Amino acid sequence: MALDVPVVELRPTADHASIAALELLLRVQELARAAALAAGTYREDFAILRHVVRPADDLRG
Repeated sequence: MALDVPVVELRPTADHASIAALELLLRVQELARAAALAAGTYREDFAILRHVVRPADDLRG
């Protein structure tokens, strides 16, 4: 199934898997921020998380 959209391929430069994972996560975050800025939908800080993330009130103390 072709979506007919541009694709960005990210490749880590770090040798260690854990560092490479963090590197890719930061790159994806930067891409998401750039896309949101371009679309005019970017929210500062963690404002969007306040609408998505709910507190875990079922954890054992």
